[in-house]
Amino acid sequence: MGVLREKPERYCPRGSLVTGHTGTVPVTWFAHQAPAVGLKLARPRWFDGTALCVGSIVPDTMISVTDDLGIDSHTLPSAVVIGLPLGLALTWALRFVVAPMAPTVLPDVGPFRVHSYGVLAHRRPAARMTVVSVLIGIATHIVMDWFTHNGRWVPSALGYDDAEVTWFGTTRTGPEALQIVGHITMSATTLALLWVLGRRRRLDEWYGPSAVERARTARLGAGAAVRFWLAIAVGAAIGSLWTAAFWVVAVERVALVVYVGSIVGAIWARRAAGRPVTGSLGEERVPVRVGAVEAAEEIRPDDDRFVP
Repeated sequence: MGVLREKPERYCPRGSLVTGHTGTVPVTWFAHQAPAVGLKLARPRWFDGTALCVGSIVPDTMISVTDDLGIDSHTLPSAVVIGLPLGLALTWALRFVVAPMAPTVLPDVGPFRVHSYGVLAHRRPAARMTVVSVLIGIATHIVMDWFTHNGRWVPSALGYDDAEVTWFGTTRTGPEALQIVGHITMSATTLALLWVLGRRRRLDEWYGPSAVERARTARLGAGAAVRFWLAIAVGAAIGSLWTAAFWVVAVERVALVVYVGSIVGAIWARRAAGRPVTGSLGEERVPVRVGAVEAAEEIRPDDDRFVP
């Protein structure tokens, strides 16, 4: 059981200027995507789901660079000025380069229907919808972190910033304890929402069953899979060399280079297969337009070609 008590002074110093984190911080995935997926399911016509999900990882992704610059990536000025262009670039690359390729080398995972996500490149949402959705994704991340990071205004206002919780012999600050519980709960929520999205065939509703089926059956072959995963592995190896004093920053740096590796790997695999580097991999079935048909020549009875 946990024991909650006030502590006379801060549990431990901040581990990072830009995050306000201390010693224990769960990673970005999959807790922060719960509001994004929930909003898309609730109002599919209002939001760009891809942009929402990308926006929800942007503040932590920014840490990989902004930490050394002393910029707080979890405040709205920097999150908008730096995070919006980054989010838009990642959204475009995910939708048109990576999403059509990645599902072809991943398991379908039953009701989650992972292979259906290749359809994301089938249609481009309105630009203003994408911009607003990235900003909303960023905002949901920042708001969630208000409750679960040391030094944020919500724990101070509610009085649990200077509390400590002891679980099984390990002592944590109040925000850290809430963060761990929240991360587990919200990650489970995200997976449950993705299960609903797949189980109820929402992508079929939004993009059309024929487009989804083409995406699900698209394949580039074993060579493409090798190139894709090799690029990701190289990205992870390079990212691991980009060290940081705080382990969360180090993780985000590896993740950023892995994102780049997945983009490079998808382009490499698509080019090697002779396919365009962007767009859907499913073959488009386009109706053939036929011009006006000339009237058939009339064959008279006295013609040698006449057949009674």
